[in-house]
Amino acid sequence: MAVQPWIVEGYDFDSLMKRVGHFADLLLEHGLLAFREVHLTRPEHGTFFRALGAVHNHFRPLGGVPTGQPPEAEPDFVGLTKADDDYSWRGETSTFLAESHGQAFKAFADGEAPWGDWDNSKDGRSNINTVLPWHIECPMNEWPQIASAWTMPWKICPPEQGATGFCDYQDLYDILDGDLQEFLRTEPAYINDIRYSSEHTHLDGYPVSPGYNGEFIRPVALPHPVTGKYSIRHSPCLATGFISEGLDEQMLRFKEAVREYTNNNHYFWEWTIGDLLIVDLWRMAHTVSDFPLGERTMVGTWGYGIDAPDHP
Repeated sequence: MAVQPWIVEGYDFDSLMKRVGHFADLLLEHGLLAFREVHLTRPEHGTFFRALGAVHNHFRPLGGVPTGQPPEAEPDFVGLTKADDDYSWRGETSTFLAESHGQAFKAFADGEAPWGDWDNSKDGRSNINTVLPWHIECPMNEWPQIASAWTMPWKICPPEQGATGFCDYQDLYDILDGDLQEFLRTEPAYINDIRYSSEHTHLDGYPVSPGYNGEFIRPVALPHPVTGKYSIRHSPCLATGFISEGLDEQMLRFKEAVREYTNNNHYFWEWTIGDLLIVDLWRMAHTVSDFPLGERTMVGTWGYGIDAPDHP
C-alpha cells in the first residue's frame, strides 16, 4: 500500500516538545511525520529532532561538518545559487546542510541521466529516470543515515514541482512471497556506490569492485534498529550484487518486485514554506519531482544509529 504519512497542523516548538514521546511512537508506526507550516528556527529544529531520536534510542544527530559559520549565524536562504556552505548551519544540537539536488540537476542539465531505464510512475512525477531517482539513503555505508528532519525555508515554484516522494520499503518486504523474503534475509549481498554508469543501475550479480570492503557484505533485507521489522535496504539506482552464483531467478523476481511496487505505491509531499518532515530513512525510499534550478531550498539534519561513531 502507498505511504500513509501522519500529517500534523497547528503546532509550534513548545507544543511539539510537550508531545515528543507521542511523535516518536508515530514515527515508528508510520515512518513519515509531516508538520505543516511549523516554522521552526534551526536551534528548535535540531532540539526537537534530537529529543525525538532519544525517546526509543532510535537515532542521534551528529555534527562534524564545518561550515565556517558560528552556531548563532542564520544562513541566507535565497535559492540554490550559492555554495552549500551558505545554506549550512552548525549548532549544538545538529548540523544542517542544504540539499545537493539542485547541483545534481544542474550537473545533468543536458538531459543525460545514468540511472537505468525505469517506467514512469502512474502519476508521472516519480522521476526515477531523472537525476534524482528513487533511493534509500546510503545503504552501502556501514553507518548510514537512518532518520532525517527536513524543512523548506524558501520556495517559489508551484506545489507539484520540487515535491518529495516517499515509498515504504518495509511494506515492500511485507508483501513479498515468503521464499523471496527468506532469500533477501539470508543471502549475502553488497551494494556498490556506482552512480556514473548506467550499466550499474540494475540489480545484478556484479563482481565485487576492486578495494571493496568485505565488512559491508550483508543481506538486502535487514531489521529495523528499534522495531526489528525487516525492510529492503536496496537503492534502485545503485548496483546490488549477490555473492553466490546461480541466482538469476531470484534476482529477476526481486528486481521486478521493486520496480512494480515503487511505481505504484508512493506518496508525494507538496511543500509549503515552513513545513517540517521527519523521515525514517531505514524504510523510506525517496525522490524529488523536477523543479527549476534556484526555485526552492530544502535544508535538513540527519540522524545516525545510537552506536555510530561521531564521524561515520
